[in-house]
Amino acid sequence: MNSHSHNPTQNVSHEVSFLHQMPTDQPTLFGGKATNLARLYQVGILIPRGFVIPIFGFTSFITQCKKHESYGKMRKHQDDVETLLQLVDTFHKSASQCEVPQTVRNGIIKGFNKLETEFKGDSTGYAVRSSATAEDTEQFSFAGQADSFLCVRDPPRVIEAVKQTWLSLYSPRAILYLNSKGLDFDKIHMSVIIQEMILGDVSGVMFTANVVNQNPNELIIDSTWGLGESIVSGKVKPDSFVLQKTPLEILQRRLGEKALYSVPYPLTKPECTIFKETPTKKREAFSLTNDKLHELAKIGLQIERKMGSPQDIEWTYKNGKFTILQTRPITTL
Repeated sequence: MNSHSHNPTQNVSHEVSFLHQMPTDQPTLFGGKATNLARLYQVGILIPRGFVIPIFGFTSFITQCKKHESYGKMRKHQDDVETLLQLVDTFHKSASQCEVPQTVRNGIIKGFNKLETEFKGDSTGYAVRSSATAEDTEQFSFAGQADSFLCVRDPPRVIEAVKQTWLSLYSPRAILYLNSKGLDFDKIHMSVIIQEMILGDVSGVMFTANVVNQNPNELIIDSTWGLGESIVSGKVKPDSFVLQKTPLEILQRRLGEKALYSVPYPLTKPECTIFKETPTKKREAFSLTNDKLHELAKIGLQIERKMGSPQDIEWTYKNGKFTILQTRPITTL
C-alpha cells in the first residue's frame, strides 16, 4: 500500500489497514489515535503492532442501527440533556442487537490471523481501542470517553469488543462530552485499533510540557510498576519526575506510594488484569533509573518535534525497550 497516494478510496482498504502501512494524512478515515501511531511508526518510534478498522466499518454498522426510532428522537432532542440521556439509553440497548456486517467481520478475522502468524506473542491477547474522528486532535482529547478492551484473545471476542467500542460513542458520558464541546454526535465517526498487548514491567505517562506550572521548557514523567492502567485509572500514586529540556536534566523526583500494581491475569474472562499489592522493596524504590528517565525524555522530545506541539504520551517499558502506546496533543496548555 502506497502511503503517499492521496486518493483515499484508491489506497485504503475498506476492511482493515495495518499501522505500519497506514496513510498518515487521513485522520477523517482512521481517527486521531491511529493516525498519530502511524506517524510515530514512520519516524522510527517503537509502537505495538496492530491493525485499524477505518470508519467504513462503523458507518456500515451504525447505518442499520439508526433505523431505530430512538435515533431520530436523539437528533431532535440534542439540546434537552435529560431527554437526550434517556433516549441514548434506549438507542444503546437497541443498537446492541445490531449485527457487525459480514465484510467487516471478514476483515477483522483476516487482520487477526495475520497478526497471530506474524507476531508470536504470549497468550495475553490484544487491546481493542477507540480512534474517533474527534479523538486526540488539537482541539479535543476525547480521552476516556470511549471504551477500550484489554487482553482480547480470539476473533469472536475481538468482533464483540469492536462493536462495544463503536457503541461507546453513544454512552451517556461520551454524548455529554460531545454536547459540552458543541459537537454533533451524528458527525463523529469511530475507527478501531486492534493491537498487541505489551506487558510492561514499568509503565506511565509523559507530558512534554509541564502542565502543572504551564512551563513549555520542562517535561513531566509519571511511572509505576506493571501496566499503565493503574495510573490512568487513578488507582495508584505514581513516581513523578520533572525534567528540564535543555540541557536535559532531572529537576525533581517524587517517590509515589505505588501501593498496587496491575498485572496480566490471562485465565479470567473478560477482565484480564488484576491489581496486586506492590512488594515493600518496590514501593520504596523509584520505578525508573536516571538513565531510563533520560532515554524516555529524549523519545518524548523527538515525538514533540515530529508532531509539532507538546504531547501527552502513554508508554511502557519491557525487555530493555520503551514502546509508545499513544500520543496526543496536550489540549490544556
